[in-house]
Amino acid sequence: MAILASHIGGLYYQAEATVGGGFTAIQNQIPSDSVTSVTITPAMNPKRLINIASPTAVDTIQGAHDYTLNLEYALQDVSAVHTLALSLETQAITRTAGDLQSLCFDLMTATGVSYIILKGGKINTATYTFAVGQPIMCALEIWATNLTTAAALPLGTAAVAVATSFSTFNGASLLRTGKWANGVKGCTLTINNNLERIPKIKPTTAQGGDYAVIMPGIQEYALTADIIADAGGKTDIDDILSDPETTIAVSSKVGDALGYKWTLTKPWFNSEPVVYTADMTTLIISGNMGAESIALAATA
Repeated sequence: MAILASHIGGLYYQAEATVGGGFTAIQNQIPSDSVTSVTITPAMNPKRLINIASPTAVDTIQGAHDYTLNLEYALQDVSAVHTLALSLETQAITRTAGDLQSLCFDLMTATGVSYIILKGGKINTATYTFAVGQPIMCALEIWATNLTTAAALPLGTAAVAVATSFSTFNGASLLRTGKWANGVKGCTLTINNNLERIPKIKPTTAQGGDYAVIMPGIQEYALTADIIADAGGKTDIDDILSDPETTIAVSSKVGDALGYKWTLTKPWFNSEPVVYTADMTTLIISGNMGAESIALAATA
């Protein structure tokens, strides 16, 4: 697709009432005004058949089609449009009866033109990157059960600008029972829903042979944090030797109800290497952690 000088695009989404149901006449949501990249990957998964008597293919069959959406954007303040309950951040975490809420996505590639609509979408992984002096960046991988193209915008109220302010690590905090308040250079939080595509034999849909169901597996959570060592690293090593599994809270803003707070319950250290080099000015320990569960809420 050629990108014209008049190119104006946007990505909108809604929570679906039923899996693969598509858009309904409600307020569309936008992940942010600063989507930096969108990659949609349809895969036909063909199989080239050969046999011992024929070095060339005797036939090529199509496998089950699958659709993947990779999305990157800067985290914005929560507002009347971009509400916490409907945010992609919540959708990455929240489960109902062991399943995930399905989502539909619309990629607008020119004014009034919808190029691709993905349905039955579920978030496989979500990664949040916190770095000093930078906006908090979100990277999501979303799997969908269906893909269509269209020449018109989907149903619903058009998404509007959320805000012009962004959450940055300068205004964020990473706390572990009062520790690390001023001693973390940055961190990366990853949620993995371990999705699995489930095939449906002989479906009657127009895109027969697609993976008709996407189911989440056991959720996994990973947090890496660059910790500025306290007492030359002794305090931090003591933590890993007798880790009390105390709660870790990552906040996008401090003292502002418009921010997000990711709370990791019963976290543990996978590793905490202490590396000394001759030219270092400050001892930084890159702690690698996991957790039993995670919750998302607005910051106080």
